[in-house]
Amino acid sequence: MALKQKNALQWLSNCQEALRKGELQSAQLDKLQKTPGMFQQLDLSIACEQTRPKESFTWDENYLALRAWVQTNPGRRPKKHGAETEKHLAMWLDDSQESMRKRKLEPERLNKLRSIPGMSEQLYLTSSEHARSPAWVGFDRLKAWMDEHGGKLPSKRGDVDAEERANYDWLCTTCSRANQNQLTPEKTRLLSSIPGIAKRLRIADKSSCR
Repeated sequence: MALKQKNALQWLSNCQEALRKGELQSAQLDKLQKTPGMFQQLDLSIACEQTRPKESFTWDENYLALRAWVQTNPGRRPKKHGAETEKHLAMWLDDSQESMRKRKLEPERLNKLRSIPGMSEQLYLTSSEHARSPAWVGFDRLKAWMDEHGGKLPSKRGDVDAEERANYDWLCTTCSRANQNQLTPEKTRLLSSIPGIAKRLRIADKSSCR
């Protein structure tokens, strides 16, 4: 076996042991994620099996634990009334989302959350909102578009494509409906949860939407 490959395997083994002990450093995690094929070989299930108090977990350890949980529960979001690990992850995810809404979540961490399969579509909903929110196609389409464009809001200015213009028109129309009390309280809350939208809910007509 080539020396380079042996060194890579030893480094992966060291990371695995650090994860087992709850000592995996952010620098190691970042390198793992940037090394093609390496992150997928890490046994993330260990992250969910830590025996020390979960309140002492670092952000990256919680991220790994959430990623591991999602791997074994595809298509689901952790719930607060679940088992101990699931309950902890649900509360931690809600806290991270609150930081995101207040623009206090670092872009690097937001990108890590978005990298978890199926999580990008759920980041604007808390666990309780996710459980009771009805399908809202235009809202989901807007969220997906924003996720693909670094969180920015759609605009009508400049060289915009049909998809961006459609999202812009939907947003303006929906803001206007919210200001005229034509949306349910649930949909108004969902709309205002997107960063940059709350201030638009004071706008009463589409011509003022920018």
